[in-house]
Amino acid sequence: MNVLGIIAGDVGGHPSACILKDGQLLAFVEEERFVRVKQALGYFPSQSIRFCLDRAGLTLADVDAIAFGWDANAYRWRFPLFLARSFVSHQLRLSRVR
Repeated sequence: MNVLGIIAGDVGGHPSACILKDGQLLAFVEEERFVRVKQALGYFPSQSIRFCLDRAGLTLADVDAIAFGWDANAYRWRFPLFLARSFVSHQLRLSRVR
């Protein structure tokens, strides 16, 4: 079973991603390595996800489960709003590059 683990938003911890295959850690990286912003708070770990998938030799279609690290009670509304805000800002950054 391939599991993509994601820490994103203001949920504690730095934005990051990892890949587990049958319980074995294949890749882990924090987003700050790619965006060159200390702790990268407020970023969605899109580049970390891509790196982990590439490192494990997988595509998103190969992922059986996605795990988000967050406290559902403490961040019930903050996390979905963060994801929406991150998606919009990521799209804006992409449109400026094109």
